[in-house]
Amino acid sequence: GESHSIRAVTEPEVINQICANLARQPLYIADGHHRYESALTHQRERQVCSSLVSGDEGFNFVMMTLVSFSDPGLIILPPHRLVRGMSRASLNELLAKLRSFFEVEELPLSLPGIWQQVDDLLAGQDANQVRLILFG
Repeated sequence: GESHSIRAVTEPEVINQICANLARQPLYIADGHHRYESALTHQRERQVCSSLVSGDEGFNFVMMTLVSFSDPGLIILPPHRLVRGMSRASLNELLAKLRSFFEVEELPLSLPGIWQQVDDLLAGQDANQVRLILFG
């Protein structure tokens, strides 16, 4: 089998080299930006409530995984969102606004094979396309 290990990097020269290498690279948060923003909010709130802040407190750190954009195993899939509780009028208004930005194709849910067609539409998109599937 495969085995992995995690260890703390404590050598200052190694830490400085890692920091220097990462400082020159852009950082994109593909998923988890809400968790990151929540962690920053928590950090600010805790710093305000703490009389002495050394920088070593747990609230000053956020665990994350960094992956190179050139890693062939990196796959960023599109997000899927679910919106509920819209009235028919709100849904029609949204649809009218979307028509000004997108090609809209209405597909009745009773259409045979509709779910396969939806899967095919989502799977067939390229990186420069935005697809929105709306049920209402």
